[in-house]
Amino acid sequence: MLLVLVACCAVPWSAAAATRVIRPEAAVVTGPVNAGPDVVWVESRPNRRLVVRRDGPTGSADIASLPAYHREGYPVPDSEVSVAASSSYFALGAQGDKCQPDKGCASGSVTAFSEIVAGPLAGPLRSVVRCDAGRGYECRYPRRGVCPFADRLQVSDSLLGVDDLCAGGFVVRDLAAAGDPAPVLVTRFGPSGSRQTTRIAGPYAAVLDHPSFVFTPSTLTVFDRRTGDQVYRLDVQTSDYQQQFDMQSDGSVAVITSNWSRTSGCQTCPTGVAWASVAAPSLHPIPGLGLWDRATLRFSANRVALQGSIRGGTFAIYTLDGTKIADSGPIFGLGPWDFDGRTLAWWAVPCAPSSIGVWEISTPAPPFQGAHCEHVGLITKRLHINTRTRVYSITMQCEPTTPAGCLAAGVLDSHPAINLMPLARLLSRPLGPGARYTWRGRLSRRQIQLLRRRHIRTATVSVDAYARSGQLLPLRLG
Repeated sequence: MLLVLVACCAVPWSAAAATRVIRPEAAVVTGPVNAGPDVVWVESRPNRRLVVRRDGPTGSADIASLPAYHREGYPVPDSEVSVAASSSYFALGAQGDKCQPDKGCASGSVTAFSEIVAGPLAGPLRSVVRCDAGRGYECRYPRRGVCPFADRLQVSDSLLGVDDLCAGGFVVRDLAAAGDPAPVLVTRFGPSGSRQTTRIAGPYAAVLDHPSFVFTPSTLTVFDRRTGDQVYRLDVQTSDYQQQFDMQSDGSVAVITSNWSRTSGCQTCPTGVAWASVAAPSLHPIPGLGLWDRATLRFSANRVALQGSIRGGTFAIYTLDGTKIADSGPIFGLGPWDFDGRTLAWWAVPCAPSSIGVWEISTPAPPFQGAHCEHVGLITKRLHINTRTRVYSITMQCEPTTPAGCLAAGVLDSHPAINLMPLARLLSRPLGPGARYTWRGRLSRRQIQLLRRRHIRTATVSVDAYARSGQLLPLRLG
């Protein structure tokens, strides 16, 4: 259920956004995103509440709240959360997944709960989507018990864009319209196995289709979202990261390209970063930019902002002629980020408490304290799950000799995999040098039943925020 916490006046975007470092009051879940001179992010508060918080020239305030889904029998304890904003509107979405009821967890998951609230920054807010597939969902989607996605929202001016399985594609709603207007289908989902990334800006929509065959070039199509007419189309070799391309309100796009396959069939795919526009609808490489295939990108006001770990964890901002106009310097523990052409905002999780950085790029980048976090070690050598209480505990420790401390993040999974989703997750937690932490959690009854039914005797445990693989531990139920 939506809870509106405070209504505050929207500030015109012309007000300068001061460069600053913000210390959040609670653990950051996602964000920040730019909203004119304000920045908006989501915090996790007690009693499993997701709270949207804004900070700007008029001060800081909570503006909305949603419950974090954590239901009995569903293996993901933390919601998938998304926040998006324009200079005057914003949207918050949260969703929870569950195993397919007829096939179990081995066949993946479906979105079982989703809720999206949206409206002006000044309020009032309204519930746009509220779905509990366990109680039945009103649309007749071929697979019953599926809710719309709420984890990849977009807001452009007053438009809210959502991937909606029931509609069969990407839909937009006009938050400024009176009443409850029906969503408008912008583009349909591609064939099974392919992946799509959609952007909306101004009167345009752009769809990057990633085919299921890896050596086939992707297709980037820009069209008029009001009429459906194609404006231009590009063949481009790029990865399927969510932020590998972006579009600004005049229909121009910027995309990270990597022509790593000679058999791709893409003869005009440069390696680096390229742009295209309505007036010049072909790929134009930006001079001097090399391989950025692991980076993420934002594009606004004819400025390209890039961030990638292969560049030392820094932000770099370029004009289309290749001129670097800003460089943040090293920032440790980078999380989600946003750029509106003038202000860059990001979430940093160094070993010190997490921070929200806001940088008006015409000024020096804000100073950040902290250093690179070291690896955390696993102390627990045998995992015991109490079948009566369904409780487990996992102890980890940061080495005493680490100068800056460690960053822990736990993932507990069965082995062999009976579940394409982790049994449990621990959000990032900083630990000081030599500090120990015991992660205690509880599995669902269904998870215990699956572990017993399939005679699972080992579990994979990862406690290192930077590691992609975990340690295999003996598992005992009793």
